[in-house]
Amino acid sequence: MRKILFTTFMLFGYFSFAQTSIGGVITYYFNEYQGNKPDLGAKVYLVDSLKVKDFNVELFNKFTLAENCRGSLPKYNQLIEIYLEEVKRTNGKKKFVDENLKAKKNLENCENSKNEILIFLKENDIETNEKFDNLTKNLYNEILKLNNDFPVKSIDNLGGYNFIVKKGTYYVYVKSNNRKFNNIIENNGQIYIKKIRILENDIKDVSYNFSKI
Repeated sequence: MRKILFTTFMLFGYFSFAQTSIGGVITYYFNEYQGNKPDLGAKVYLVDSLKVKDFNVELFNKFTLAENCRGSLPKYNQLIEIYLEEVKRTNGKKKFVDENLKAKKNLENCENSKNEILIFLKENDIETNEKFDNLTKNLYNEILKLNNDFPVKSIDNLGGYNFIVKKGTYYVYVKSNNRKFNNIIENNGQIYIKKIRILENDIKDVSYNFSKI
């Protein structure tokens, strides 16, 4: 009987103090020696989807993929040049047979990866600078919808944040203070947006690291 009463008390206590919340840790890549650090001064906005019913989060997802893909192309081009030179240097030389085969394989892999990126960009109609700029401008107009009087948290030197919420659907909109890029959206801070559906007494972890591209 005592065990039953204790279990009932514990369950009652849990449900009495359980809080529906969205939180996490926001960091950014500092350097190869110190790794990631708390994104001190970054802002996290909690946007109720009922107040911005027409917000197109898929536009942000498309922008992020396009930005990452476009950022990878110069790296693949550089690697392709290196492996091409390696193939030329070792081609037809018996003592470099293994090195030649390895260079050819690396070259093939890089060319395939580059072609996959180019196909993705074309399929999503963002293969040119002009089209990417149009996507950026469209996303910029979407983000303006989030700049209303929504709850906001500032990231301190511990990197954490937490919102007590009601069940529903939200956009967690994060703006970095230490990671910036040269475009109209992120020249004052790289952004991250995630759509979250949360139930009563649920806890959602929305952490993010603004890594280098």
